Amino acid sequence: MNSLRIVNVFILLIILAGCVTIPKRTEKETVEYYALPALSNDMLDQKMEALNKILYENNLSEKQKKTATSLLQTYEKIKGLNKGNAAREDYIKTIQTLFNSMGIIEQQYLFGEGAIDGGIEKEIINEYSSLKKQIFEDYLADNLHHVISKCKELESMYGKGALTPDIGIILVDSLSRSAMTKEALSIAKDIYNEMGSRPDMVNLLSIIIDLEIKMRNTREAAFFFEKLVDLIDEKNNNYKGTEKIIAKTMENKSTLDTSIEKKISDINPEKADLAEQKINNVKKLLSQNDFTGARLILLRWRLSAEEGPELGMIEEALKGVDAAEEKYNNSNSKDHTTLEDAKRKIEDEKYEEAIKILKPLTSEGPNFEAEKLKNLAIDKHINNERLKAAKLFMAASEEKNGQKKKELLLSSKTILDNLISCYPETPMLEKLNSYIKKINDELDQM
Repeated sequence: MNSLRIVNVFILLIILAGCVTIPKRTEKETVEYYALPALSNDMLDQKMEALNKILYENNLSEKQKKTATSLLQTYEKIKGLNKGNAAREDYIKTIQTLFNSMGIIEQQYLFGEGAIDGGIEKEIINEYSSLKKQIFEDYLADNLHHVISKCKELESMYGKGALTPDIGIILVDSLSRSAMTKEALSIAKDIYNEMGSRPDMVNLLSIIIDLEIKMRNTREAAFFFEKLVDLIDEKNNNYKGTEKIIAKTMENKSTLDTSIEKKISDINPEKADLAEQKINNVKKLLSQNDFTGARLILLRWRLSAEEGPELGMIEEALKGVDAAEEKYNNSNSKDHTTLEDAKRKIEDEKYEEAIKILKPLTSEGPNFEAEKLKNLAIDKHINNERLKAAKLFMAASEEKNGQKKKELLLSSKTILDNLISCYPETPMLEKLNSYIKKINDELDQM
């Protein structure tokens, strides 16, 4: 009896799929009209209520419960998409929703009881894994646009839970590097809340080192310890970079001219405390680049202000807010062009050129995106050059000719010396010096 109910729902779903049609327009039609929703919400509510009742009867098998739950979720999605003058995207989502639910029912009721365990679930897992793999590959290839679109596809197909922290972090970085700051920040905070106290790579490497030592594999333990040191260096690099940006931000806030505050003493003493409070509130909002909020305080204050010094001070403060906003907007417009140019150069592995065009942005004032890109370009450039130096060092170790060996070692040392000279503040400074020490030891032995 219960199976018969579900089959009836399946048949009804096929009928509903036929009902969701995209209104056709002829080439001659020019008059705009309002297209009614494809279905009655009352009808959808009745079907949802019926499915809820079936679920609460508690006499369904686990597989039947899964199917009924899926159908209920489908009806809920359809209800959300069932609206007048629906956009083409809404119809596409409706078709995808119906297709996914139809597939589950098809597998369960047309291909036997074991089909849902051995067929559709494996297929879903395989599709999910394949899409996730594509996202990782696109990220490694710096195809940020593909990463963002495929993450949206993943969420659309499998729900918000499909964006696991590993994928979520990739999405956040891709959005951030694509100047989609608001979206990146929202997802980043969700991931932060979800990850909480979960173990990370530092914990994993520590465990591996401990296990290798217990197995008396000291060489392997030393190898993974080096990996742990590299990871901690990278984390320290991120920390120092962020600390520097925060420090610059505190030094270079948008604010009012100090001469405005000095005029508080010229106004009515009874209003001096209130005036000081309002000016402080304006300065606080300006430090957050909230120009609208700062302007609103001043405009409201102006309505009750007295003619004379008080009103003059308010007018001057308003001009200060306008000037600060104009400076901020002009800087942002110019910065955006430079940042996009720097991103392209980094993608083309022209790291030194990227560093050069980003330097003015990072020296003029606080710029999170510029600092981040500059640090990324420096890290990539240092790693590239360090690899060149390492190859020269390895070639020298295999060279039998003494003169050629010395030339290779000196070439390797020159590369490392240049890196230290150009980037003395890099967190990798200690490591670069250790490499030079190894080269000097080899030269001393010749």
